[in-house]
Amino acid sequence: MDVREAIRERRSLLLFDEQPVSQALLDELIQLSVWAPNHRLTEPWRFHVLDRAALRELFQAVLAEMVEKGVLPPDHDESEHMNQLPPFGVVISQAPPSIADNPLVEMEDYAACCCVAQNFMLAAHAEGIGTMWLTGPMAMASAAAERLDLEEGSKIVGLIAVGYPREGMRKRSGLRKEPSVTWLTAASAADPAASP
Repeated sequence: MDVREAIRERRSLLLFDEQPVSQALLDELIQLSVWAPNHRLTEPWRFHVLDRAALRELFQAVLAEMVEKGVLPPDHDESEHMNQLPPFGVVISQAPPSIADNPLVEMEDYAACCCVAQNFMLAAHAEGIGTMWLTGPMAMASAAAERLDLEEGSKIVGLIAVGYPREGMRKRSGLRKEPSVTWLTAASAADPAASP
């Protein structure tokens, strides 16, 4: 698949088929994904692959923490979502900064992990596999970090739901607004009215 096609065609997937994704293919996707821009070559990404049962345990722990903190009411019901979990989830986490107390390195490392996530999803799409990048409470919950046994100072960049698309799923719109682009030249920097 052409890279342009993969970028334009990939969509976040909500419903997955029961067909399992092989461990060998998941490993291949992970190996491909790490070919990402990475300033200082810190390689800060860490991968945690969870099957459906492990995902259920992870989400249940996170939900319990959210109820305990009052973010969700005690009678909150997630049973519908629990019954629609993907066959696999790949958590990408960011290792502690290689240079302590350096916000620049931490920002660069986070950006590199985000590039890895995009690479993973594009490579999966090229193989006919659907994905969805999840962040939110799951990424911030201490229960998730404990379940994954993350090193102190690590952070979850996201959980990527992985599976084959359910048959008959309607493809969601991929329309994007025209991007805001400013072209600068030596002349335009001196004169804002100048154009390239």
